Amino acid sequence: MTLYRANFDYESELFWDKKDDWAIGMLEHLIFYCIDKKDTLYTKRTYPVDYLNYLRDALGFTPRMSSIGEPENWWGKLENIKLEKNLNSKITSFEIANKLELNHSKSRLISSIEQLEEFLESEKDIFLRHPFERAGRVSFRIHSKEVFEKQRSRIEKVLESQPLLGDIFFKTRKWDLGTCLIQVGGRFEVGFQIKNLNDSLGVFRGAVLLDELIETEELSKIGKAYYKLGARELIQIDSFAYSGGINWLCEANYRKTMGYVVSRLKRLVPPEYSVAFLMTPKSWIKEFITHKQLVKELDDLEGVYPLSPIDNPIYCWLISVEGRENLLGKAKSLWELVSKNGQDFPSVYEKILPDKSTPEIKLPI
Repeated sequence: MTLYRANFDYESELFWDKKDDWAIGMLEHLIFYCIDKKDTLYTKRTYPVDYLNYLRDALGFTPRMSSIGEPENWWGKLENIKLEKNLNSKITSFEIANKLELNHSKSRLISSIEQLEEFLESEKDIFLRHPFERAGRVSFRIHSKEVFEKQRSRIEKVLESQPLLGDIFFKTRKWDLGTCLIQVGGRFEVGFQIKNLNDSLGVFRGAVLLDELIETEELSKIGKAYYKLGARELIQIDSFAYSGGINWLCEANYRKTMGYVVSRLKRLVPPEYSVAFLMTPKSWIKEFITHKQLVKELDDLEGVYPLSPIDNPIYCWLISVEGRENLLGKAKSLWELVSKNGQDFPSVYEKILPDKSTPEIKLPI
């Protein structure tokens, strides 16, 4: 038996030595679906009885919880801090991509406001990312002089302590792919893959677990590079396609990921089923008083699992159906039942449909 802390504030603690109780509280419940029956979640949260009954029915057992003891970190290890900082840094992924000639020709590190102004002289729509934050947490899109002046002071503040990763803003991103590389002996192999359902600013809104693996020379080279730097066990590589090609190494996460969570959730459904995972802000969903009430609302919709307690700031859902092409219809049926009146179906979820428009990739993403 292992006592686990669901440290979803991993980056905050790793790079800033700060805990983020909000991040933990928002996502902690997902660990129930991932750890084994004999393991225990370290938590100070009290979960509603009807939610625990739901977990018992879905999992076949009631998860263990404890507020005492010395827990192990589950999301990210926080053991070799120097190594983990290096492997999770987007500066490292930028340098590896440069070395492997995988970066877009416009990609660059921005270390000063003068370099940014120079970049803006040649490119009219750019995107800046923080090297140590989760996707969407600290980022800037600049597509006009007015926007630049409005954000200038914030950007200058960030540049006082670290560079930003600069790129053109890709308006025509076709898909975002997360590849979990798993250590097999002395090398990494593709373990599983998800199509990330990211919004226009790169914020994660869900994922589809791919039924077939996509293995490429680029992913193999990236795995070798990270293994050489000291990565072991597993690492997720994020890639995306745009109208001009594929960026195979956008960033890497040397920890568990939402892709890992989705791969574990797959255990809830028949092996031949396809699955999608959705994260919706509570503000998108009509009010439910109890989890039992929410479950009853979904009585006639088979293959949908409401994963989150009713008081959570976000709701997580697992959708399953035979045939990936049917996932979108199931998502829309769910939306009709639980969304607030007047809340349109989020366009980001249209990406659930397989994309077959990338000639470099023979399988749909």
